[in-house]
Amino acid sequence: MNHLAPIIAAVVLLFPNTKDTLRSQPLNLQTAAQQPQTSDADSLLRSAFQLASEQRYDEALALCAKASSLNPNDYRPRALAGYIYSAQRKLKSASEAFADAIRLQPTVRELYLAKAEADFLRNAHEEGAAACRKATEIDPNYTEAYAMLCDLLKFDGTHREEAINALRTAIKLKPACLIRTMI
Repeated sequence: MNHLAPIIAAVVLLFPNTKDTLRSQPLNLQTAAQQPQTSDADSLLRSAFQLASEQRYDEALALCAKASSLNPNDYRPRALAGYIYSAQRKLKSASEAFADAIRLQPTVRELYLAKAEADFLRNAHEEGAAACRKATEIDPNYTEAYAMLCDLLKFDGTHREEAINALRTAIKLKPACLIRTMI
């Protein structure tokens, strides 16, 4: 697994001002982390992101903790910590960090999918399936959540029908996702 994949996934979620820039040109981690700063917590979060992109995970996590203490209601430091733990393959910690971020910002569908992915990789399939179900409640057209739900449930005989329905929904929404599910 590319160590930057989870960190790159965090860019648009944590730094929404970069969304259009990222669509129009290749990702530049330096530019993404250098958006205008509005508070000490934001500055810490941007520094944590930069450190994480340099694989300085322990330092990045320390800054996430500090940013969380400065702004206890901000989900972003917890979400970034989740992505950092994912990059380190500390999947239980990642799942817990995403759950904490979800508690603070329960309407961000991407947090549920990130938690489900961590849960899938640590074989906590029921927990991951619950996160996917919640993501599809938030956005009934969230193809990736349906595809992940199928992945989580496809080998569980008691949930086989739900897995099939999730796959059908994902294919209906985005036919190209069939390739992802078959790999």
